[in-house]
Amino acid sequence: MDQPNGVGFLYDECMLVPHCVWVPTYPECPSRLKACIDRCHHYRLIERCVQIPTRVATEEEILLQHSKEYYDLVKSSASMSLNELKVLSEKFDAAYFHEGTYRAAMTAAGCTLEAIEQVVKGKVRHSLALVRPPGHHALRTESCGYCFFNNVAIAAKYAVEKLGLSRVLIVDWDLHHGQGTQYMFYDDPRVLYFSIHRYENGSFWPCLRQSDYDFVGQGFNVNVPFNKTGMKDGDYMAIIQQILMPLAHQFDPELVIVSSGYDAAIGDAEGRSEVTPSAYAHFTSMMKGLANGKLCVIFEGGYCLKSLAEGFALTLKCLLGDPCPQLPPLTEPMDSTKESIMQVIRVLRPFWKCFSFQDDANEDEELPTYFRNIVIPKEGIVFFDNQTRPDSFTLDGYESYSGEEQSKCDEMIEEMIKNTLLHIPPNRTCIAYDDRMLLHKFGGSEKGGDEGDHPEKPSRAVRIMATLKENGLFDRCKLVPSRIATDEEIGLIHTKEHVEEVKSYERLTAEELKLKENSLNSVYLSKNVFLCAALAAGCTLNVVDEVLSGNVRVDMTE
Repeated sequence: MDQPNGVGFLYDECMLVPHCVWVPTYPECPSRLKACIDRCHHYRLIERCVQIPTRVATEEEILLQHSKEYYDLVKSSASMSLNELKVLSEKFDAAYFHEGTYRAAMTAAGCTLEAIEQVVKGKVRHSLALVRPPGHHALRTESCGYCFFNNVAIAAKYAVEKLGLSRVLIVDWDLHHGQGTQYMFYDDPRVLYFSIHRYENGSFWPCLRQSDYDFVGQGFNVNVPFNKTGMKDGDYMAIIQQILMPLAHQFDPELVIVSSGYDAAIGDAEGRSEVTPSAYAHFTSMMKGLANGKLCVIFEGGYCLKSLAEGFALTLKCLLGDPCPQLPPLTEPMDSTKESIMQVIRVLRPFWKCFSFQDDANEDEELPTYFRNIVIPKEGIVFFDNQTRPDSFTLDGYESYSGEEQSKCDEMIEEMIKNTLLHIPPNRTCIAYDDRMLLHKFGGSEKGGDEGDHPEKPSRAVRIMATLKENGLFDRCKLVPSRIATDEEIGLIHTKEHVEEVKSYERLTAEELKLKENSLNSVYLSKNVFLCAALAAGCTLNVVDEVLSGNVRVDMTE
């Protein structure tokens, strides 16, 4: 079966229109999209993508996750006066309305729907939608956290109800908890929602009890909370490797949708974290191995323009198949991160076999059940709920750096970008092979005997090469010349006496070779053993040279 090719890209300039008229410095602004698209043009990435035509969502599609009354309210904002827009905005938590909001939000939802449909139907391998307003905080009947329609939740519902999928994985690595998405799928086993977010025991926005690790529903809702700031690449890598990947492989999704926020990136005042832009390429690379490659990345948050734009561009480079940039040395995860990992594993264990053999964080802690939550709120924490909800909201709750602090962050990011190697080798894979390596075989003699029954036999290499050629893979590789390794090269590892010993086998009779074999462990000998072994070493050295010289990304020897 032919695999789909290409990365679908969706972007529409109408999404640049909405901005906060009465708070010009508000972080959710058109510059976020402009910075990302400019950086992608800088790396010449857009022209390498399949340009998918944008569209607006239909009312029916929006109503998959939002009420009719709420949809009509957002639609009506397009014809409101500035004062009416301000009054409307005060009804919702951290959301401003603009006369262009409705069109942009409908386009953001439509682009997200188109991104997943193109992937599910096999038109493209992956897709990326650069959209705003973001969506993962939007509730069924409310705007919230810069979001109006829940783009990813609408698309996931569309995938299971209209496109016939049974298992969709949503990975949300935006720094803020996507509570809107969680609420919409909390009891739906068709959609596994996985969120990594800053929480600080509930004191960080959106300040919800439901954002903690013990809100698992029927096991298909996973929250991994950070209770300290300063998260680094190692913290995220530990969570992805220890929790997300085992879970994802057992769930076996048919589609992966990433709510891709970049507000954990270094320099972002809302995140107070230190994730490098390069790390987002590595996160994305791991997602590409799921769902047979059916991966859609949908833009969410991120407010430090330099790190946001770089992280987004490196995400797209990864989707296009470019090698991930090398990361700085990973630091050990913070103690609070380790604690969160163990807590999450503990509450998920009753639902997922992949965690059956993990150690407990606390042997004395009683295991939770799906119908009740176990964490006692920390003293002094006030959660957001119907009782604590204010009569009206303002737009002054976001975190920001001083001008001097931001300048220092920008300098640090510039230095990081300058030192990031983004070389793309001209060849993806090389291969080295030589038929002479078939001469070494069990029971071999000067007359050439057959292979015998030994498992390490020439037909292994013959069959591999035949399969590569039958599937058109051999012709896609750069063929590297074979060669015999020199005695000096072999001597880097082996003693001169050992090299001379192996060379001497060429002069032995079959009976002498057999006697020698009996003194060795799991080795058979032939007159051609040195020739074949030296060829194998030489071919290995040649393909390593090709990779290290930047000519190819991956090597293979036979």
